Amino acid sequence: MRDAAREARLIPPTLLIDVPDDAEITREEIFGPVLTIHPYDDLAEAIAFINDRPAALAAYWYGEDGDDFRRFLQDTTSGGVTRNDGLLHASLSNAPFGGVGGSGTGAYGGKAGFDEFTYRRTVAAQTGPQGFTDGMVGSALLPPELTAGIDQAITGVAVEIRTRPANRSSRRMKAGPRGSSGVSKPTPDRSPT
Repeated sequence: MRDAAREARLIPPTLLIDVPDDAEITREEIFGPVLTIHPYDDLAEAIAFINDRPAALAAYWYGEDGDDFRRFLQDTTSGGVTRNDGLLHASLSNAPFGGVGGSGTGAYGGKAGFDEFTYRRTVAAQTGPQGFTDGMVGSALLPPELTAGIDQAITGVAVEIRTRPANRSSRRMKAGPRGSSGVSKPTPDRSPT
């Protein structure tokens, strides 16, 4: 006895031929038994077509493991690749599986999946008689003569900044029209000296 509701939900495998390049289905990931067919004359044309779209969750190559396949791997981006089969890369329990960009980030499965979802935290304990910070507590981190030299240099620069003539280093910003955006160009100060 057939379940009519189940039958109504099934989508038969479907091949779409002569699909326009700008059709929505050519720019979306398809999760179902639908395959768009795009003929090509050379591999560069196929790679350009793939790269003109967001990275896919999966890419499939039906052919030999030769130079063309190596070029396909090198010049395209996808979450995973299967050659001469469907979904094989996603079924490997010890291999990472995941997307790139809009098709997902990260990976799960195998060690890569464990690492993806694991937060590692450092826990340290001092077991010796002297701790790491013992030399820092109650004493200066820098020798006194170095600290004095830094203080003297900072004081000198501060005095120099305070004694500069105000009009020598100032610039006015020319305002743009109301509602405009962008960067205004500095204009020379035209105030009397």
